[in-house]
Amino acid sequence: MQWLSADFAQERRWKRGVARKVVRMVIRHHEELRQKEERGKREEQAKLRRIAATIAKEVRTFWASVEKVVQFKQQSRLEEKRKKALDLQLDFIVGQTEKYSDLLSQSLNESTRASRVHQGPSLNRASSYPSLTASSLPPSDSVTEDEGKETFWTSFL
Repeated sequence: MQWLSADFAQERRWKRGVARKVVRMVIRHHEELRQKEERGKREEQAKLRRIAATIAKEVRTFWASVEKVVQFKQQSRLEEKRKKALDLQLDFIVGQTEKYSDLLSQSLNESTRASRVHQGPSLNRASSYPSLTASSLPPSDSVTEDEGKETFWTSFL
């Protein structure tokens, strides 16, 4: 009976050893499942981050293009204001030129009529320009040409 007792003791040790191995395998299996689940979560987060980075890049590109459009509109508005200012200046100059040419033609007509009546065919050119006085000239402040341009342009900006 002693051999039976030894056989049972040996079988118990063997079963305990097998049980330990099974427990280790179950623990390892559950650890692998947990690691696989964590790896899946990390991969999902990495995928979401890549998607978010792509979307962020597209949003930055969109706003960069919007900024370019805004800058273009601002530039075109500025150019439009400058053009209007130049048109106003040109209109003023053309108006003054017309005024001076009318005054000059009137004074020439008057002087030629007066000289034909009093002197005959000879003309006195020194008295031909009586209407061109300092009051008919454009007002000039003591501003240089460059300062005048600066003052003119800053009034429209």
